[in-house]
Amino acid sequence: MREWAKWSDGHPLTADDVIFAFEDMHWNDQVETWNLFPGVSRGGGVDHYTVRFEMDGPYFTMELIMVQWRGGEWVAFHPKHYLAKWHINHNEDAARWPRKRASTPGRRRSVTTLGGRR
Repeated sequence: MREWAKWSDGHPLTADDVIFAFEDMHWNDQVETWNLFPGVSRGGGVDHYTVRFEMDGPYFTMELIMVQWRGGEWVAFHPKHYLAKWHINHNEDAARWPRKRASTPGRRRSVTTLGGRR
């Protein structure tokens, strides 16, 4: 990653954000995400701006996904500094917040809302 890369609020994009996206979001059965990298089975931070991905087998499209618009989309990586405060693994109070699930008529996706508003 580039050292100058930042989130829209000015915080730097780091390896911690990428690891958070995989370990706490994509690989967490209690969190619904669109995992664009189903072939990645393990990962870890090498340093502040480097992440190492591991796969159980060949994953030929990984590089293509990383460089296309979907790989850089908001569904791929998540800002840990912002989202961790609502995540049960980082904030024990997150489990107490009311959570409603509702289906959107005419669509197959489910919508999750916090705090009871839709």
